[in-house]
Amino acid sequence: MMPDFFKGCLVWKLMKRRDLIAEFYGLALPDAKAGEAPDFVVPLTTREDRKAAAARYHIALAEIENDLVRTGHLPAADRTAATPEPFLDTIVEKGTILPYAESVISGILRDIHYPSGFVDRMTRFDDGAAWQSKRYGMKIK
Repeated sequence: MMPDFFKGCLVWKLMKRRDLIAEFYGLALPDAKAGEAPDFVVPLTTREDRKAAAARYHIALAEIENDLVRTGHLPAADRTAATPEPFLDTIVEKGTILPYAESVISGILRDIHYPSGFVDRMTRFDDGAAWQSKRYGMKIK
């Protein structure tokens, strides 16, 4: 099952396309227009925030905290602590899913549940290529 942000972006893009086609042909829409492009932001500041995100996206809490520790947003000695500054993980901005290196949640999902990816799709021509993690804060080769 695809995550909520992926489905939200897909539906918005389809509605926007429908709106443009109706406008081009001068047709009235039977319902509301697509509206503004969606944004998906997930708070990861407190442990409760991180637990809620882990449950929502069916990923291990340790994976989220590992990424926050690795990037210096969470002290390694106390993973139950809150981040020093509010940490909001922006997954989607103006209807576009951000690159994996810019989002904790999408990077984890790509590594664990969806190896073909959300942003960079893997084609069958790339099947022989070595798999590379693309987590938050990592340099992508």
